[in-house]
Amino acid sequence: MRKFKNIESYAEATRYIKNIFEAPISQTALEQAQEEEVIAILLWLFDSAINSAVRAAIHHHALGDGLYLDVQEERETRESIYYCGMFCDFFSQTRQYAQLKRSDGSNKTLRCLTSVATYIVDDKHKEHFTQINYLEKYHLE
Repeated sequence: MRKFKNIESYAEATRYIKNIFEAPISQTALEQAQEEEVIAILLWLFDSAINSAVRAAIHHHALGDGLYLDVQEERETRESIYYCGMFCDFFSQTRQYAQLKRSDGSNKTLRCLTSVATYIVDDKHKEHFTQINYLEKYHLE
């Protein structure tokens, strides 16, 4: 089977997605333990989609009717704080969250922390950057 990132047609994307999901998520009762994995797979599919036909197949055959993937970003910026055992002149952290929602705005899944990127400048003016992807363990090829 071809890698998903190389698929260009709606029909081929549909076949690929149906190998992952037996039915669209909108028609499935998810257990809480499955939610993070399903969100990780959906994010990976959207990130790997090469064109609008492939994204349409994801919407129709992975998400289903009346469901969408809500991705949010929260950013925190501060100066002169103590963080992880060091004094920081500057601190900036971006947190990414994802959640499956119904068209009426109600939640289908819990909010899931997907990644955190932290940038600091310590009191010696050295720059530090860390990025943690919490869904990396579900990486598909």
